[in-house]
Amino acid sequence: MTLVEKAIALFSPRAALEREIARQKITAFSRFDAAKISRARPQARTNMPAEQIGGTTERVRLMNRARDLDDNFSTVRAILTHFVVHVAGSLAYQARTGDAKLDETIEAYLNEWFKSCDITARHDLQTLTQLAFRAMLVDGDCGIVIARHNGALRLQTVTADRIGKDIDADVNDPLLVGGIKLDVTGRPISYQIYNRDKSGRYLDPREIKAELVCHIANFTRPDEYRGRSALAAILNDAQDVADLIEYEKMAARWASSQAGVVKTEYGAEEEIASVLRGDKDQFGNDIKLTALEPGRINYLGTGESMEVFANNNRPAQAFANFVRYLEDRMCRALGTSARVVLDRSSAGPEARKDLRQAERTFAFWRTHLESHFLNKVVRLVLLDAAAKGDLPARAEINRGQWQWPGSVSIDAGRDARADIELWRMGLTTAAELYGEQGHDWQASLKQRAKEAFYINELAKELEVWPEQISSGVKSVAMDPNKAPVTSPVEVPQIKPPTNESAVTPQTSYSFNCGTGAAPEEKQYAVKKYDHINFKPSAPIAKQAEMGLRWREEYKRGGTKVGVARARDLKNRATLSPSTVRRMHSFFSRHESNKAKHYNNKQPDGGPSAWRIAWQLWGGNAGQSWARARVKQMDAADRR
Repeated sequence: MTLVEKAIALFSPRAALEREIARQKITAFSRFDAAKISRARPQARTNMPAEQIGGTTERVRLMNRARDLDDNFSTVRAILTHFVVHVAGSLAYQARTGDAKLDETIEAYLNEWFKSCDITARHDLQTLTQLAFRAMLVDGDCGIVIARHNGALRLQTVTADRIGKDIDADVNDPLLVGGIKLDVTGRPISYQIYNRDKSGRYLDPREIKAELVCHIANFTRPDEYRGRSALAAILNDAQDVADLIEYEKMAARWASSQAGVVKTEYGAEEEIASVLRGDKDQFGNDIKLTALEPGRINYLGTGESMEVFANNNRPAQAFANFVRYLEDRMCRALGTSARVVLDRSSAGPEARKDLRQAERTFAFWRTHLESHFLNKVVRLVLLDAAAKGDLPARAEINRGQWQWPGSVSIDAGRDARADIELWRMGLTTAAELYGEQGHDWQASLKQRAKEAFYINELAKELEVWPEQISSGVKSVAMDPNKAPVTSPVEVPQIKPPTNESAVTPQTSYSFNCGTGAAPEEKQYAVKKYDHINFKPSAPIAKQAEMGLRWREEYKRGGTKVGVARARDLKNRATLSPSTVRRMHSFFSRHESNKAKHYNNKQPDGGPSAWRIAWQLWGGNAGQSWARARVKQMDAADRR
C-alpha cells in the first residue's frame, strides 16, 4: 500500500477496502495484457464486453505506452511512418457526374477547399488525413469536427484523449461510453469534446452532434465505441525489442570499454599492487582501473600478469535473428510484412505474396478512411457549395471516387504483363484488375474513352498525329523474359496522310461516307442510326461556303481540318456519326467566345479569325444541326 492508502486506511478502513476492490476490478477486467502494470499471464477472460469496467483506464494506458514507443523507439516509428505513407501517401478526388465540364468545376472547387480545410490554417486535406490515420493507429481513434469558421466549412482535429476524459464521468450510465452519448438503440448522438491546457487539465467540455464528427477508430469488435491502439497486440513485443537492443548496446559498450585485467599473486588487496595500478578517487579510495593509451608500454611487477578480454563479436547473429523475429511479429500484427514497411530486401514469389497481402491491408484502411471521414466531408462541402450557389444544385454532384497511391510492386512491368495475360486467357476480368488498383472499371473505361476522344480532337486542332500526343504501342507479353506479343485488341494499321486535307490517321477520320469513306469507317457504321439523316442542310452548306470565301479573301481563320470540313459541308456530303460528334464538340468548345468574336470586325473590315473558323464548321446552322443529331444518337444509344 502507498502512503496515501495507509492514511486512508487509518481513518476509514472501509474506504481503503473499497479502493483496493476497485483496483482489483480494473486488473481483473482488463482486456489487454499490454495495459497491465504486471507482465504476469492471467487466465483467459470469459463473457467480457468490449467497453467493460475500467475500459477507459485501459484504453488510456494503451495510448500512453503506444505514444511513448512512437516517440522513443525508432523501429515502431519507422513501421508507423511507412504504413501511413503506403496507405495515404497521395490523395486526390475525381468527380464522376457524367458531365465533363461539371467534373472539372467540382474538382477545381474541391482542390481549392482541400488547401484551406484546416481550421488552424496549417495543413491541407492530405496531411490531415495522414495525421488522423497515424493518431488512430497509435491512440485507437481520432475525431475530426466539421465546423463553420468565417462562413466556410473547416475541419478541426480532436485527439483521442480529448474525447471524453481519462476517467469515465459516470460508469453507471449505460448511455455514456468513453465520452460518447448514445440513444436507446446504441446509436451515437453526440460527442463530449474537451480542451486540455498545458498542464493536462480538462477544460470547457462541449457537446458536438454526431453528424458533425468524423470518428476514425480502430474497431476490432462490434460492441466497441472507442477504439484501442492498433499497437496493443505488439506493445509487449515492441518493448522487448527496445529493451533487448538497449541491453545489447550496454553490453557492447562495456565490452569495448574494458580491455583486460591485471592479475597478481597477492590478490586485489595487496597495497603495492593497488598503488601501481592507478590513482585515488575524490574520496581517497584506490582506483583499480587504468586507461590504455595508444603507444603506451605497461610494465608489470613481479607476480603480475595481464589477461585481455576476448572479443565476442557483439551483437551475436542469434541475437540479430531474434530481433528480426520480433519485428516480423510486430509487422504481421498490423496486417503487413517487415519486407514492406521496414524495406527489407526480398525477391521472388514470397515477396510478391507479402506485397499482395499488404495491398489488401492498405485497401482496407483506405475504405475505412473514406467511409468514416472523407466521403462525409466531401458530401457536406459539395452540398454547402451548392446551397451557396458556388456549384450547380444537381443530384449527381456527390458522385465521385478517391484516388490513392498506386499498388506496391517489386516489378511493376512483370505484374502488369501477367495481369494482361490472365485477362487474355479469360482467367480474370477487367472489373477484377481495376478493383485491385482501387478503381471502378466502368468509370475507368469511360475515362479512357474520353481521353482518347480528346486526344483525337486535339490532334486535329493542332494538326499533329494522335500518336505524337499519346503513343498506342502494343505492349502485351505472356512472359517478362520474352519479347512482347500482339495486343489483345486488334488496332487498324495507321497510314500516313496522302494529301493536305487528310491530316489525321484512319483511327480518327474527318471524312464523309458519300465521298469515299475509308473501309474502317464503313465497318464502324451502326444500324441503330439508320433513322438519322446525316446529310447537311442547305443553310449549312451556305454557311460553310461563306467561310471558305472569307478565308480565301482575308487569309486567316480556321485550320486545314476546318477547310476539309467546310468542303464536305459545302458539297452536302453525308457525314459519319463520329464526324457529326466532332462538329458538336467543336461548337461546344468555342461557344464561350461567341459573344466576343462573332460580330467583331478587323481593321480591314473583314470578320475575325474566330468567326471564319466558326463558319467553316457550318456556322450557327451547323451548330444547331450537329446538336440535334447528337441528341438523336444519344437516345438511340440508350435503347
